[in-house]
Amino acid sequence: MEILIIRALQVVGIVWRSICVLHLQVIQGNPMNKHKGSCLCGAVRFEVQGGFDSFYLCHCKHCQKDTGSAHAANLFSLSASLTWLSGSDSVTTFRLQGTRHSKSFCQLCGSALPISDGTGLLVVPAGCLDTEVSIQPTAHIFTSSKAVWDRELEVLPTFESLPG
Repeated sequence: MEILIIRALQVVGIVWRSICVLHLQVIQGNPMNKHKGSCLCGAVRFEVQGGFDSFYLCHCKHCQKDTGSAHAANLFSLSASLTWLSGSDSVTTFRLQGTRHSKSFCQLCGSALPISDGTGLLVVPAGCLDTEVSIQPTAHIFTSSKAVWDRELEVLPTFESLPG
């Protein structure tokens, strides 16, 4: 019972932090409610108007395959709007049958791009933004699928560029 109470308090804290960040953005008229982004080759450019509700680092097997990495870093919004500024004809969406998993990407360079699921939920891969994100990740999710090699990485040496 004690573990459930602690977990509930953690979730409340995460939600409260997200609400506070959004409230501060509204009060301060924060220009970071407008984000610009693009793909790696620059063919696709977009703008997101509005704030993000959450920022999840997803460790599910689908996101590992999508990114070729340990996790995906996605921003979620139920209120922001997406406008394609250029290259919308180069955007392709893949939906994995039998799941809720989908991914939009540039068909020229393969970069992950925002996707709207039709329910009003906008998912924006954090790495495709050209503007800074003002919120910190909300939580790691699907950690039961976490890659074995994605543990205790902070003990590894760090380099500011390619070593050697």
